[in-house]
Amino acid sequence: MPYTNVWNSSAPPGSQAANTADDEFRKFRLDLEERMEDKFVTDITLDPLVVKPEILGNVTGKARIIHFSGFTFDTLMTFENASVRGFLGVTTKGRHALILPVGVTITSAYFRVERFSAATITATLSYVDVAQVVTNVFSITDTTSTGVADIGSGAIAHAVTGFRAYYLGIIFDQDVRLYEAGVTYNVPDCRNTL
Repeated sequence: MPYTNVWNSSAPPGSQAANTADDEFRKFRLDLEERMEDKFVTDITLDPLVVKPEILGNVTGKARIIHFSGFTFDTLMTFENASVRGFLGVTTKGRHALILPVGVTITSAYFRVERFSAATITATLSYVDVAQVVTNVFSITDTTSTGVADIGSGAIAHAVTGFRAYYLGIIFDQDVRLYEAGVTYNVPDCRNTL
């Protein structure tokens, strides 16, 4: 946005008549208002001032992708080049701690898997509270045919609060590869970032 006046730190000159001081004050206020609204606040006339979202650090759709090697499994797994693979006929449970700041809103979660047989896969995003009660934010059981697929939550809106331990969980009962998992979330401002 072009400003009305070019910034001039040497105006007004000392030789200017004192009866024009009110005009100089108005000009200075206009200069400050235009620059503040351009960079920092939404409207200078609001009380209290409202800081622009880009200053606060509001982010919509921030993504956190978890590599397969970040999961802890309760059975023996085969680590391959780009995935971890379970064994035929063995039920496998995997879990990954999900560290997110309080105040963010989780908007989706997914697991990228590959099936080599008719596997049943259960994917969850859960938390444990201080009373050690497990609550599923989302849980889906999928029995789709073989191949690579994303098993996801679809759109959710879960606000992360304190005193909860969040984690992603996956259970499969056949020959399955896990490539990655991930969550997307919205950050309300810079005080809630990771």
